[in-house]
Amino acid sequence: MFTVVQVLLMLVGLSWLRDLVTQDTVDVLLHGGGQESGFARVVEDGGKIWVFVLVGHALWTGAKCLAMAVGRGGSD
Repeated sequence: MFTVVQVLLMLVGLSWLRDLVTQDTVDVLLHGGGQESGFARVVEDGGKIWVFVLVGHALWTGAKCLAMAVGRGGSD
């Protein structure tokens, strides 16, 4: 679902991921780049927040799985 929404946002020009690739990377990450105000800005910022949440979750889950695998490997 998340990927579908991100693709749709790219198609309508509201994706910060597209801006990240096509504009100044530092400006987009630190200052938002893209939309200046209004509903479009809310959509763009919401997309950015969810990307960070999902990436953080994936890293945390990967670290937990790795720790469990290393722990099991030493006990066999």
